[in-house]
Amino acid sequence: MLTDFACVRSLLSGRVTTTLPRPQGEVFYASPEALLGEEVDPRSDLFSLGLVLLELATGLHLYNTFTIRPGDLEEALTPAVKEQVLGAAMTALVADLPEHAEDCILRAATFSPQDVAELTEPLPLPLRSILRRVLQRRPEDRHLSAAALEAELRAGLALLEAPYGAMEALEEGRDSRDGASTSRGVIEPTGDDAFPPVLVGEEEITTEPGGTN
Repeated sequence: MLTDFACVRSLLSGRVTTTLPRPQGEVFYASPEALLGEEVDPRSDLFSLGLVLLELATGLHLYNTFTIRPGDLEEALTPAVKEQVLGAAMTALVADLPEHAEDCILRAATFSPQDVAELTEPLPLPLRSILRRVLQRRPEDRHLSAAALEAELRAGLALLEAPYGAMEALEEGRDSRDGASTSRGVIEPTGDDAFPPVLVGEEEITTEPGGTN
């Protein structure tokens, strides 16, 4: 089900291409090639899915730079890649992308297989292997198709003796719905003093010429 039309990209022949290439959808889940202005194809979507799976499984994100100084990342860039990153950052600025786009671009250009290996180390072997492949920097090193990725995920589930099909998905959806229903109103104000009034003295009130009643 498509729920984010910012992710829509026309593949119809004769379509008018945009004059300003930019990643489609949320930059925090964009593939390196999308962020760096390179050619994208269905394998870019597989990388995005890999980022989601990694975050679901570990609570961590490959593009996080909280423990890394941006200066250290920039020093690791070759002159050619540094020029590419600068161009992508300028495109992000002109396209009015979110402020974190520049960090994502820099991280997409500098992450290594070792970074992915460290993030996935606590995971079961089947899932660890799948994520390490789908989160490869080069599209040609990832799964060839979504069908190939699905087959590997199902094979991994079988190894873990955790079959997952339509009935399991339905039950999981019901649990999520019921959990959301019971959580309604938990953070709503519980009394009249939840938002206390702010008292302002007369000396704090000023008027300016030209106002209207």
